[in-house]
Amino acid sequence: NTWQHVAFTYDGVNIRGYSNGAFKGISTGTSNGATDTIANMIVGGFPGTNNYNFEGKIAKVEIYNKILSNNEIVTLFNKDRRKYGV
Repeated sequence: NTWQHVAFTYDGVNIRGYSNGAFKGISTGTSNGATDTIANMIVGGFPGTNNYNFEGKIAKVEIYNKILSNNEIVTLFNKDRRKYGV
């Protein structure tokens, strides 16, 4: 029951994860979801299954055509945090 700002960036090699504006870690590898141009994008679940659906509310989704910097992620978090009570 707590709002979280979650962000990911993908540069073709590294997936960087952020939670509430704070960098959490890097995972190397391929992100088929980030590069797939044929299938529909699904937010909050996996295609063809009901076993892994997100159980909560998603307030907002933003997709950028560039890799956001750490400072840009923090700015986005700070822009919305008061709106959602964080």
